[in-house]
Amino acid sequence: MFNLIKQWGIGVVDLVNNVLDPYDDFTRIFLPPDMQFSLKTKADLFAEQYRKEFRTANGLTRYNRANPANNWEVEDVGDQAVHHGLATAALAFGHAAGDVPSDDVFTAAKAIRALFVNGKLIRGVHPAPAPDVPSLFEDDASNDSASGALCGIFFASRYGKPDAGCEGIDNIRSLADELLANNYSLVKQDGSNTTYGKLINGILTDPQRSSLALAILRSAHIMTGDPKYRGPFETLYKKYGALLRFAEFKFLDYTKSHEVHRCAIHLHILAELAHGDAGLAERCAGGLERIWKLNRKTRDPWIAALVNRWWRIPDAEMRDVVHRLHEYPSAGKPPPREAINSAKADYWKDRGVKFLTVNGNVRASQPLPYHMIPTQDFWPQRHPFMCDGFAGANDTFIRHNAVDFLAPYYLLRVQGVIKADE
Repeated sequence: MFNLIKQWGIGVVDLVNNVLDPYDDFTRIFLPPDMQFSLKTKADLFAEQYRKEFRTANGLTRYNRANPANNWEVEDVGDQAVHHGLATAALAFGHAAGDVPSDDVFTAAKAIRALFVNGKLIRGVHPAPAPDVPSLFEDDASNDSASGALCGIFFASRYGKPDAGCEGIDNIRSLADELLANNYSLVKQDGSNTTYGKLINGILTDPQRSSLALAILRSAHIMTGDPKYRGPFETLYKKYGALLRFAEFKFLDYTKSHEVHRCAIHLHILAELAHGDAGLAERCAGGLERIWKLNRKTRDPWIAALVNRWWRIPDAEMRDVVHRLHEYPSAGKPPPREAINSAKADYWKDRGVKFLTVNGNVRASQPLPYHMIPTQDFWPQRHPFMCDGFAGANDTFIRHNAVDFLAPYYLLRVQGVIKADE
C-alpha cells in the first residue's frame, strides 16, 4: 500500500515538474573551446593525465588534489570511494573500446580492496606520510560511497579482462555481506550505523537507496554464484521492485540531489543482470527512460550513456549530447578560477541563454559549455544549470581529473554512438 502511495505521489510530482520546471529546452548553439581537438585526442590526453597525476601509488584515484605549494592542505579523500569507482568504470569502458590497457583496469579494480577495512566500506584512504607509516582512512561511508564502489566493481568485471573481474568477487561479497549483517546499513569500524548509509528503512525507504541495495545483492549473487544473496534480493525485490521505475525522485529545483547519475548506474547494472527476467528488465528500462525524460534538458553525456544502453535516446538529442563532449575543455578540467557567466548576460542572450534566480541561486536557463562553467570534481553530480563560481579566484593548480569526460566518451564508443575518429 505504501509503495502504491509512493508511486502515485511521485507521478503527481512528475506532472508538477513538467508544468513548473523553470529551465528551457536545449536549443543553444554549439560552442566548442578555442583550442579544439578530436574526442579521441582528448580521451588519450585525459587518460594519460589520469595515470600520471590522479592515480596514487596504491592505485586509488585522486579526485581533488591538494596543491603541494600549500603545505597546510590535506588531501581530500572524503568521496574517494565514489570517484574511484567512476574512474574504474571509465577505464573499463576504455578497455572495451580498445583504447585503455587491461593492466589499467586491473590496477583500479584491485585498488578497491583498500576501500574495505575489516570488511567494512570506508570513504577513502589518506596517502601514507612515509613508507613505514600506516595510512589513515575516512570512516562513515555513505550510500553514495556504496554506489561508487559498486560502479567500479561491476563495470570492471563486465568490461575488463577476467583478472579485473576476479578482483571484484571478494569486493562485492564484502559489500553485500556488510548490508546483510547490519540490516541493510553500512557501518563504521565500531559497528554503529554510518550517517547516510542506511539503504532500507521500512516505509521510509526511498527509491534511490532501495535500487542501490537491489543492485548490490543482484551483483553479489551473479558475480559470486553464491545462492545466499538470492533470497534477500528476491525479498527486497518483492517489496521495492515496483519503485525501480521511480529510482530518481526530485521536486523542481528544491529537492534535486544532482546525483541523478547514481540512480542511472543502479538501474543500468540491474538491467545488465536481468538475465531473462523480463519484468526486472522492463522496470529498469522504464526507470532509465523516466530519468532521461526528467533530465533531457541537460543533455548530460554520462546520464545519456547509461540510459542509452537500455532505452534509446532520440537521435537529435544524442547529437546534442555528443556536442557537449566536444565542448569539454581540451586541456582537461580547469583549475578553480573565477567564472561569472551571469555578468555577460548580453553575450548569452545572443546565444539563446538567459539567467534566472531559483531558490536564491543564479542559474542559466540552459546548460553552459563545460569550458566556460566553474570547475567541479565530477560535473554530472553537480548542478546542471550552474553558471557562476570562484569569484575572485585565479588558481592555476589543476585539482580535478577528467573522468567525467572519459566515462561517457568510452561508453558511447562501446555503444557505437561515437566513432573512433570523431
